[in-house]
Amino acid sequence: MKFVSLKPSSRDNKRYEIIFSEPKKTIHFGAKNGSTYIDHHNKIKRHNYLKRHIVNENWNEVNPGSISTILLWEK
Repeated sequence: MKFVSLKPSSRDNKRYEIIFSEPKKTIHFGAKNGSTYIDHHNKIKRHNYLKRHIVNENWNEVNPGSISTILLWEK
């Protein structure tokens, strides 16, 4: 995938949107009012987030969950 930009989301309930040019794709991710590791740097909260989400997320594909994990939770 070819990255184009990262900016605040145009959706009311999402924090950011990331845009790719190849393939052409926009992904909105992160809860608008949520607190993440980039906000609080709490390793226990990060561990708990990752443990909770590993059962439902596919982090081997580019999707909102994997992007959140990488950018907002620094995994």
